[in-house]
Amino acid sequence: MLTDAEIEGYIESNPCRTPRRARHGATQRNAVYEQLGREPPKHLERDDMRALIHATPVAHRLLVMWPLTTGARRAEMLAAHVDDLLWAKRLLNIHYQLDDQRQRVNVKAGRKREVVLWSGLERMLTAARRDGTLDGFIFAEASGRPLGLGARDQILHAALEAIGAREKGRLWHSLRHSYATHLRHAGVRWEAVEYMMGHRLRDTTGRYVHLVDEDRAAVEQALTQAFGDIVDSTLEQAQPHRPSYA
Repeated sequence: MLTDAEIEGYIESNPCRTPRRARHGATQRNAVYEQLGREPPKHLERDDMRALIHATPVAHRLLVMWPLTTGARRAEMLAAHVDDLLWAKRLLNIHYQLDDQRQRVNVKAGRKREVVLWSGLERMLTAARRDGTLDGFIFAEASGRPLGLGARDQILHAALEAIGAREKGRLWHSLRHSYATHLRHAGVRWEAVEYMMGHRLRDTTGRYVHLVDEDRAAVEQALTQAFGDIVDSTLEQAQPHRPSYA
């Protein structure tokens, strides 16, 4: 968690890598709280989310659309594998994340979940699978090895810059929160949004929350209204393929 917070710009450094003795209140926890006093990055409104995708080169749009349509954290996004796609159920397993060594490890307790595999995202992935370019990790180097944490930040930086939304600390995590904000505004139950975000539910601690058919339909409709036409234009411009990151 602290490594992700450091990468996302929420904290300046990971205090656990330079532990200090708990003297005069100088504990690791206090150090984190002090750093987290800064203003969190703002989410993007629907028009800005759409503009961001349009500002992203076609070959990299899947990378930017992933957190906007799944709510995945960056480490979870980069750990995404074809085995996580439940095509028949239209669900995406988020059970793994990448560590600093680019190893696929289990997500921390309470974060394991299944989210709606939106039909637009499914269409892009299906086209890539039909093309024979979808195999193993969804986001990988030419060698097949998953991308490293922070290795492709410039793609998002450039798109944010292009739409005038570049701010300190605004990176992949803000896209995740944009996803949650849009779904809530669209009327998706907060319990469903909290679950798909991998948050511990406020009023149902310890109880596994299932996505009901109404939740899936609401998420599908909300994401289609926001991004459906963008997927159409993206597929028309070029068949989605795995870009070479070498």
